[in-house]
Amino acid sequence: MEQGSDYGHIVAYVSVKPRNLQKALGIMRSEFAKLGERRVPVRELDRVKRSIIGSAVNSVDDPYGFPELMVDFEFLYKDENALARYLEEVTNVGVEDIVEAANKYLGEDNLTTAVLKP
Repeated sequence: MEQGSDYGHIVAYVSVKPRNLQKALGIMRSEFAKLGERRVPVRELDRVKRSIIGSAVNSVDDPYGFPELMVDFEFLYKDENALARYLEEVTNVGVEDIVEAANKYLGEDNLTTAVLKP
């Protein structure tokens, strides 16, 4: 990976019986499509942003998680202040940003599916 680049990723997991796999994948694709078609309610977006920020804050409180988090951010972004900027960017995300990103990145041509079977 090129240092200083943000490739980003979105991961969605589902655990279903094999006979329900195609139905579950269809539901997931439908939900991704909805993100590009209609605005996420502000209340839901605020809840998700609080969750993301809370996870980062919890990592800072963890004596093992904090150094790993800081190394990851400094390696990826070549900046010791990257975490603070990341949290600021999360805070500033609006509902229109979600629609724009969904249309840009969550199209059918951009999705990869991995299925793990026992």
